[in-house]
Order: sequence, then structure tokens, then C-alpha cells
Amino acid sequence: LVAAAALAGARISRRAGVAIVAVGAVGVLANIKQLDNAEQFFSDYAPRARAALGAIEIAGASVSPDYRPEAQPGLGGSVPAHFPVQAGPYLQAVDRFGSYAFSGTELLQQDAAIRESADRVVASAERLALRPSGGASAGRCRELSAGGTVRELHPGTVSLRASAPARVRLGRFAEGYPVDLGELRPGRPVTLSIPRDADARPWRIEIGGGTSTRICLPSTS
Repeated sequence: LVAAAALAGARISRRAGVAIVAVGAVGVLANIKQLDNAEQFFSDYAPRARAALGAIEIAGASVSPDYRPEAQPGLGGSVPAHFPVQAGPYLQAVDRFGSYAFSGTELLQQDAAIRESADRVVASAERLALRPSGGASAGRCRELSAGGTVRELHPGTVSLRASAPARVRLGRFAEGYPVDLGELRPGRPVTLSIPRDADARPWRIEIGGGTSTRICLPSTS
């Protein structure tokens, strides 16, 4: 536009006109490619961002106000790059302006990778982890064989004690068990505290490996 204004009234040769058109065509094609790249980036970014924001909203009162998904080492592939969200200010903005995030029902409609990422962010925000236990197990106890699962894991304290090394994984919105909590050591009891959050859908737990694991569930599970 600046060049056109500067050359207003000037006589341009046929050769120069062809050159200008060629340069303009190259510029247009380059910009189309840039727009296509941007479209692909945001088509991937938007659902992953909405899933991560939904996970923070689900965690709700359980998440620390200074929690930032992008800063968590275990969430490198579960949140989009350049995701400058901090839980406290974000939840305040939701209270004031409404939510941009996927709801729990909408999360279930996303593809497998998005649902797995949401599970990992919820678990991270709620600080779900296996912690050593020195006390007696409470609740309803039973033995799980290798590869056993519990389909409904409600809020409360879960106690685990394995007879052989066994891997503990959780799932909630995903069909599988994308949240890896680590390995149980034989004879060493641990607990898993599950907070009550903004979604009524229960967690599921899978015990992989080992021979048998004793699990004690909260009375509501």
C-alpha cells in the first residue's frame, strides 16, 4: 500500500509490472502457508488448552492458587506450549466472567489423547500421590490379583499393600489408566488421598504386576 501510494501517477513498464505481480504472488503464497501453519497450531492448541483449564476447574478448591500446569515436569506432553495459566487468578476470572474450559461431559466427547491429558492435569493439580503409611488400614479391604482394577474410587483415603512389586495407575475421563503413580514395594503400605472435587465422576485404579495387592477403600467406595 505504501509503495502504491508512493508510485501514484508514475508510468511503469510492462516488464516492471510483471515483476511486481510476481513478487506479490510469492508474498501471497507465503502468507497462505503461514496462515495454514497457524490454523494447524491453534486447532491443536485450543482443545488441549480447554482440557487443561477444565482440569483446573474440576480440581477447584483442591488446587494450590500458584499451581501452573506448564511448570510441572510430568505434564510436558499434556498441556500445550506457551500456556501461561496460574490456577488462582484463572479460577477468579472464571467466577467473574465465566468458563472457556471443557466441562466434564465435554471432556468425555474428546479424543483419547485429550482425555488422557485431562486426567494427568487433574491428578497433578490435586497432588495425587502414593505416600508411606504407618497406621492400620481402615475401610473395606479386599485382595486384588495382578492386573486387578477397582472401577469406582471415591473421595477418601485408599490404603495399599503389595506382596510383590506392582504398578499403580489411575484413570477417570480416559478409557485407560494414563496417570502413573509409581510402584508399590513389597510389604510397604502406602495411602492415596483422593479429595472431593467439582466432578462426581469417580477415579478408577489399576494394579499392574505383582501377585496380589491388599486394597482398603473408603466406606463410600
